[in-house]
Amino acid sequence: MTSHIPTPDFETYSMAVPLTTAQADGNTIRTTWADGHTSQFHLIWLRDNCACEHCIDGTSRERVNSINSIADNLNPTNITISGDGALQIDWTHKLGNCITSQYHPGWLRAYDYANGARPEERWPIETW
Repeated sequence: MTSHIPTPDFETYSMAVPLTTAQADGNTIRTTWADGHTSQFHLIWLRDNCACEHCIDGTSRERVNSINSIADNLNPTNITISGDGALQIDWTHKLGNCITSQYHPGWLRAYDYANGARPEERWPIETW
C-alpha cells in the first residue's frame, strides 16, 4: 500500500502493520496495532510533530511553528484512523492555521519512544 500521508522528514516508512485503534488516555494517545503491539504518544509531542502543510515547510521539512505556541490546555476533540491508515487528530486549538493533524502509521511505529524504539539509521556514519 502506498500513501501520501505526510511525515516530518524526507524518509519513507512501511505501512505493513496498520493501526487498529487509537484513544485518548490522559495527556497521551494510546494506539493498538494489527500485530497486538501498543504504543503511547504524548499529546504535546504529537502536536509538535504534525507534518501538515501548515506546520512543516514543504521544501525544507522544517517546523513552521514553535513548540512554545502550543496551547497549555491541549486536547483532542476527535481521534480517528483514516481510510488511508493515518492517525488523525482534531485539536481544541489551532496551531498557526492547523486544526487537524495526520500521522503516518509507519512513522509513528518507527518513533514509538514509549517502548524504547528508535528509528533505524539508514545512512552510514562517516567521520570527517
